[in-house]
Amino acid sequence: MTLGSVLVTVTNPPAHVGDPPTVSTTLPFVVNTDPLKLSSVTPSTSVADGLDLALTLTGQRIKAGATVFFGAPSASGCGVEIETASSGVPSSTVLQAVVPGIRADVTGVHGTDLTLRGGAYCVQVVNPDGERSNNAAGDHHQPEADALQPVPERGRPG
Repeated sequence: MTLGSVLVTVTNPPAHVGDPPTVSTTLPFVVNTDPLKLSSVTPSTSVADGLDLALTLTGQRIKAGATVFFGAPSASGCGVEIETASSGVPSSTVLQAVVPGIRADVTGVHGTDLTLRGGAYCVQVVNPDGERSNNAAGDHHQPEADALQPVPERGRPG
């Protein structure tokens, strides 16, 4: 088959003898051997610390205006839409994104708890035409203590 757009019409045989066949309207069908694909997400592991998490997504056929989804994997894709960052030069192979952390200011606490939750996550790119990439996986783990020291109780000599 040739790459590009071809016109497709579907013809169903007659339901009964003597009936005419059922013919669909003709629609374009795009043949593409290079689908939207994520090959890596950097970093692939991170600490669940509540701070913004900058991601670099590398793949193929990423279009200008693509959106990025981050979170727990589900049947419909990956989590929720997150911010994309422009590097200034459009690229079909690299996209920057930021998973928003929690921000506090005088008006209150803002942001999401996406970077506080530990566990597996996935990332997916969706082009403006609706084409979805494969899911790229990563791990967001809880911080671990380097060392534990006993703390003396109040009023007791330590």
